Amino acid sequence: MTHEEMLEEAARREAANKTLDEMTREERVNAGLEELGYVVMGGQDGREYASSIAFIMQVLDSLR
Repeated sequence: MTHEEMLEEAARREAANKTLDEMTREERVNAGLEELGYVVMGGQDGREYASSIAFIMQVLDSLR
């Protein structure tokens, strides 16, 4: 894992510790886009895929 990847993972984990209500609108959008990127890259098992989709749906619902 490169240094940049490690920093990205640390930021992701920090954001993951926040609830959607605690995130700013921009943080929610960024988290949703990042999760969508993981779906597009593939390599997830069925449960991870379903969790990603559920998270993206929660993000979109929170932006209403």
